[in-house]
Amino acid sequence: MGDWVFRYRGFLMAPFGLLILLFGKPTFLSFTAGALIALLGEVLRFWAVGHAGQTTRKSTLDAPRLVREGPYGYVRHPLYLGNSLMGAGGLIIALGRLSPIESLLLFFAFVFFYGTVYGILMPVEEEFLVAQFGETYHDYRKQVPRFFPTRKKFASEGERFNFSIAWKSEIHTFVPFLIVVAILAFKIR
Repeated sequence: MGDWVFRYRGFLMAPFGLLILLFGKPTFLSFTAGALIALLGEVLRFWAVGHAGQTTRKSTLDAPRLVREGPYGYVRHPLYLGNSLMGAGGLIIALGRLSPIESLLLFFAFVFFYGTVYGILMPVEEEFLVAQFGETYHDYRKQVPRFFPTRKKFASEGERFNFSIAWKSEIHTFVPFLIVVAILAFKIR
């Protein structure tokens, strides 16, 4: 099941995006606050992909090397944290003029989609990395938190950030992100 969830992870999150687009009632304030949080998530993703490379776009697990640089020095799953920030930002944008019940339902949808998908994916990826890198990954996992970053950076020497790779890979996330934000901006009254 984990491999299937990994393969279709992007599609599994799409229903939440559709809920935001269909039911969201943004205000200028909710739009501004949510867009800033979502942008922070995209910046984190960009930073992570600039270190991890294009293997992050594959439909099967692959790790030619253990990435511990950049945001991976603070959190083991910076891409999922970035995605969650983007989703939370979208949620905040949508909440503007929603009733408390509608807001609660949309919040539960966010928790359901992100919690379920990433709750399955993180352990699957970690099992793969243990099999791939053994004790090296165990040491890294002991020092770096799974999802909520730490201030203390994991000390590692590795490859530098590659802007070109980050741009080529993240354009596939950034363009849909901009489209969703533009549609939500259009809905502001």
